[in-house]
Amino acid sequence: IEIRGQSHQALMPSTSAVHRLNVQEPIDVEFCDLVTHPESFRDRLVRVKAVYETTFEWHRLYHNACRSSKNYVWPVFECDTIEACEKFRQQIKKDMIGDPFSGKRVAVVLLARFRESNNPKRGFGVQGGLKFQLEILKIEATDRISKTVRKSKNRFR
Repeated sequence: IEIRGQSHQALMPSTSAVHRLNVQEPIDVEFCDLVTHPESFRDRLVRVKAVYETTFEWHRLYHNACRSSKNYVWPVFECDTIEACEKFRQQIKKDMIGDPFSGKRVAVVLLARFRESNNPKRGFGVQGGLKFQLEILKIEATDRISKTVRKSKNRFR
């Protein structure tokens, strides 16, 4: 998981993250709207439901309603301390199911800043292959999903 900041200070959220939360009210947005109309949300604070998926090589966000390789989003935890980043990791892991080879998954509700790369040769994530990124400021909820993701009846679909 990509993280920002490496100091060993307090377990408090980053002051820059807190400042960003106070400056702008988040927009509640459907994941599919976010990736199909990115110009409407570029650099905005959003609240979005998604599936967080990770393997031993990569991680990404998606939603089953519009799942395709062009709609994957690279998640980045915005945290100022190792301890704060560890809290994000533990929150993500607690409801995750699956294995590191085929993928571990968890449904999430995130408060994040949405970014879009306008450079087709340099995006986000592994080898710059993703067009979108969410800079995660807060994980509002996680929920275990069934192994058959498409048949899940949980509230995050």
